[in-house]
Amino acid sequence: MGKDLKLEHELIQQAYAKVALFRDAQAKSKQTINYSAFSAYSKLAVANNLALAAMCCGISHSGSLSKREITENDRNIATIIAHFVQSIDAVEICISNGMYAAASTLVRRNMEAVEACRGCFEGKQKEGRTPVLKALKHFGRLYGNFSGLAHNSGFTLMKHLSGSESASIDPIENKEFGKILLGVHIYCVLGISDALRYTHQGIHESRWLADQRNFHQKSLDILIEERILIPSTDESLSNEA
Repeated sequence: MGKDLKLEHELIQQAYAKVALFRDAQAKSKQTINYSAFSAYSKLAVANNLALAAMCCGISHSGSLSKREITENDRNIATIIAHFVQSIDAVEICISNGMYAAASTLVRRNMEAVEACRGCFEGKQKEGRTPVLKALKHFGRLYGNFSGLAHNSGFTLMKHLSGSESASIDPIENKEFGKILLGVHIYCVLGISDALRYTHQGIHESRWLADQRNFHQKSLDILIEERILIPSTDESLSNEA
């Protein structure tokens, strides 16, 4: 017996109609959060652009260097940085649209990218092994929170972000958590910028490119001002949460 093409077409149209309503509701929620984000994260948005500018300086400078022999470690570091850079837009979109669980997964991965670069430079990063939190150890508690969201096991935080009484399928704005995510993301961008200061021989350059140093320092100043970093104790707001 052949297919009833008319019924099949109607079924598909009904599915599209339901999905259209779902996507419209999601889009409205995200648009409201996105609009609010412009004012909520105004200072951190500046810090973010400064950090990205510093990273871009490092990428341009690194690309101008030459080396007779490219090692497997060089390729590993380049790959880590490439995947980090590719995901920057995704992180920003998730944060600004209130998709905090997805953003947490990406920021957690960015933290691991910074640590993986460090591990490669030290010759300790092994294939298939999760990077050890060392350079970003002051964000240890946040890393645990992000991991809970990434693994769907941090129920307390998951309920807090989706509504404790009745979990909402539409994004709910949480400016405080969004600020934390963006702040850690910016610090990771600065970590990659710093990693790009290593020479191909694995020696850290003490000399900064003038623009890169200025962008980097001003971004750090804003992170301190916004209490993402607290330099007096080398602690971050992660340990206050």
